[in-house]
Amino acid sequence: MRTCKLILFLVLISISSAKADETGNELLNSCKSEVGSHPFSFCMGYVNGMAQGFRVATDFMCLPAKSTYGQVIDVVVDYLEENPSMRHLSAAFLVMNALFEAFPCNDLSHLSDEELMRMLGRDNPDDEIGF
Repeated sequence: MRTCKLILFLVLISISSAKADETGNELLNSCKSEVGSHPFSFCMGYVNGMAQGFRVATDFMCLPAKSTYGQVIDVVVDYLEENPSMRHLSAAFLVMNALFEAFPCNDLSHLSDEELMRMLGRDNPDDEIGF
């Protein structure tokens, strides 16, 4: 069952990633654009698509039942603004980190980023996501 969840998680990441090489810098620009604009709509779909994928496919993130799309985007924007030295990395990797940090189910604080990525089947956070 756990393997099925991981496979579903990886499929959902690849589907939610309209642009596989999106960086944290590009995502932050999209998320800070005017509400209703095409870039903001991309941000909303990207972040919330990943959040829903994590909710379904992992035991590592527990999004609160009453959380809103805006709240989830705020969490990601805050994380990106607080970690400027990481914004050149994959947006998917950074969204994952932001959401796992903000809404943990299980304590994964003892894991390094590299260990977490290996656990999710990726060796390098800069690798493109997809099949």
